[in-house]
Amino acid sequence: LLPELLEASARLQIEPLLEEVERIITVGLTSDSCVGAMLLADSLTRPNLLAAATAVTEQNFAEACQSEKFVRLPVNVLEALLASDRLGVELEKEVFHALQAWLIAQSPPTPAPMRSRLLAHVRWHLLDEAFVTDVLNPLVVEDHTLSVVVVKALQERNVGAEA
Repeated sequence: LLPELLEASARLQIEPLLEEVERIITVGLTSDSCVGAMLLADSLTRPNLLAAATAVTEQNFAEACQSEKFVRLPVNVLEALLASDRLGVELEKEVFHALQAWLIAQSPPTPAPMRSRLLAHVRWHLLDEAFVTDVLNPLVVEDHTLSVVVVKALQERNVGAEA
């Protein structure tokens, strides 16, 4: 009911109601509701709600990216999320799998330049060798965009290791 009330108050431009509903949604944000709140905040251009929902999503990324709404995030919102150093994940492969699910769900497919930008936010140097061998190698063979991003990231990792 709160999302509908927020949309109605935004459409009718009832600012006091809009602010109060936004406050209530913000206070009640959870790992289950944060992605939906991000979508709502983005569609209604509510920067405070977007910031609050993004913070909860970052903290609970592993759970939040399981939401069916995650694949509906606009590319700019997803990119800002992936760029965060505060993602609550145990392993970077969770970030990769979330991005992979988002990319697969997009219709039409995400253009190669944007795919590259998104993939560049994965911290490739944090992925273990088994994951690279078992999961990434087959994908790199299929997707030239991914191969370029991964090779560049691995070169940077090797240069960093030598320093």
